Amino acid sequence: MIAQKATILCLCEILKKYSDENHILSAEKIREKLKIIYDVDMERRATYRNIEALRSLGIEIEGYQDNREGYYLIDREFELSEVRLLCDAVAASDMIKEEAGKVIIKKLIDSQSIFQERMLQKTVFVKSEKKIISKH
Repeated sequence: MIAQKATILCLCEILKKYSDENHILSAEKIREKLKIIYDVDMERRATYRNIEALRSLGIEIEGYQDNREGYYLIDREFELSEVRLLCDAVAASDMIKEEAGKVIIKKLIDSQSIFQERMLQKTVFVKSEKKIISKH
């Protein structure tokens, strides 16, 4: 069982992985995912308090009062279009070995929700036979 003080981090991870502007989570759905994934029982009011605590830390979370549906994480390190651009740049680079490129692309894709990850995984490819340019 996760320590009570760590549950806010679990809630933040739920929002990061399972929400975006097209996939809005109700407080009840957040609580269900917390129980299934982390075995955390969070009261409804505690869910609201933790979301407010995350907001007070500067994490942008759209909420029910904004959209009348639920919550989703607005604040991401990279926008979807930026991730796509960076993935394409890594995939096209002759300076990055194939295995290193795959690792970098995975990190970039993991910064998005699972729904955006699925879309990106279908469209991003690392070409084989990359050559590393060396100075002789």
